[in-house]
Amino acid sequence: MKQMLKKITALLMTGLLNGCVMLNTSSSSSSESGMDISEINSSYSSSSSTNNSSSNNNKKTEVIFYHTMNALKSEYLNAFIKSFEEENENIKVTPISAGSLPMLQNDILSNNYNGKVATMALCYRYNVDAFVDNNRSISLNQYINDSEYGFEEDDIRDFQNVGFWNEGSDAYGNDGTFYSIPFSEFTDVLYINTDLMMEYGFKDPNDETKPYTPQTWDEMWKLCKDLKELNPSITPLGIDSEHNMFITLCEQYGIPYASFDSNGNKSVDFNNSNTKDLMQELKDNYDKGYFKIRNGGKLLSGDLLTKRTAMCIGSTLDAPYYLNDPEFDYDKNNIDISPIPQKNINNPKSISQGFVITLLNGEGITKEQTLASWLFAKHITSTYNSAVYALLTGCEPVRESSYDEYIYQKYLNVPNEGEKLLSKVANVASNLKGTYFSYPAFMDSDIANKELKNLIVKILNGTNIDTALGNAKNLICDSIK
Repeated sequence: MKQMLKKITALLMTGLLNGCVMLNTSSSSSSESGMDISEINSSYSSSSSTNNSSSNNNKKTEVIFYHTMNALKSEYLNAFIKSFEEENENIKVTPISAGSLPMLQNDILSNNYNGKVATMALCYRYNVDAFVDNNRSISLNQYINDSEYGFEEDDIRDFQNVGFWNEGSDAYGNDGTFYSIPFSEFTDVLYINTDLMMEYGFKDPNDETKPYTPQTWDEMWKLCKDLKELNPSITPLGIDSEHNMFITLCEQYGIPYASFDSNGNKSVDFNNSNTKDLMQELKDNYDKGYFKIRNGGKLLSGDLLTKRTAMCIGSTLDAPYYLNDPEFDYDKNNIDISPIPQKNINNPKSISQGFVITLLNGEGITKEQTLASWLFAKHITSTYNSAVYALLTGCEPVRESSYDEYIYQKYLNVPNEGEKLLSKVANVASNLKGTYFSYPAFMDSDIANKELKNLIVKILNGTNIDTALGNAKNLICDSIK
């Protein structure tokens, strides 16, 4: 682990670490947070009482960063912290792993901090949605727009051009009020067993060394029909996430499924005639044996690798299981990757999910801590650092300029041996910039996720579509009241 930290830190320090702003410390602090930045005098005397600060660090502003990273990703985080603290000697960043996202959300909402009150959190948008509803996440607008510490217009366009920026407001039903900024993102792609496709003669018409990849759902169902006729024992397509499939198809087909009214109230809209038609189409294709779903079991990567399916729609986050799973003996170069099928190739829609950063209020959090937390958020989402984290984890960078960084271009075009597999995924995902859509964060909550999965499972297993849609809507509506 120490060697890993040294390696990552060296990588970070060789780049231009954008977003590293010195926080001057020269006068007294306030116990309030979320005030106008112009009112913040960012230093305080040694006798000041500040949240979570020890006597040995009472001249430093402490950032308490809650997250759920595993041991390896925590090493990456520690490298970011090291580079930030070297540039900002008067700030101390204390990372705390909450274990899981439900535990992180519960700790923040219940103030269960064991003496360390979180000043910021790395979590999913649905967690932020709960924090917004309970007045725990603060508006980022004053920090984003601040003339000294905020983002330049070019920075905001840099985020916007990838497609993740507006979710920081839209996902929570707020017109222009931002509660999060993107940190790392992932999407769904189509994993393809090249050998199986080539064996049955399904080749790319423009390059016969590659498998045929359907661009639309009509092409996909036609391919599934042809494969099934050639080999009735296989299920042509696997789908790992019923939840993602439902939301993506509704978005691609232009079918209402969730929204906010003019007052920001949450609305569940999927119980409509268009959704019923879409669900009937899925049911018909399922009954023909064209696809299977995960249904709470293992990832369907094993089915793809052992040729029980020819294709699988799965997350880029799960790419290691598709491309380098030690459980199975297979040619790792035999798995190809392409974008998922679209309803309309001229208006492509790709789901985006991932980790975002939010700033928190709470008892004892000072304005200085909130500003220091913002500066750390800027640091770890800088052009270079976003590129570094993406190539280390297989996630997508959140800035367009990150794709142009030398290290990321090398990762895409001339990867080393250990990077080749994830580089294949990154090359597909890098072409999806601009296709990502925003959707209400409450549709990702534990209950909504569970009920959308159950909805698909029940319909495919024969439950009346009207009944299934009505029950799912009622259960999700009850959860957001």
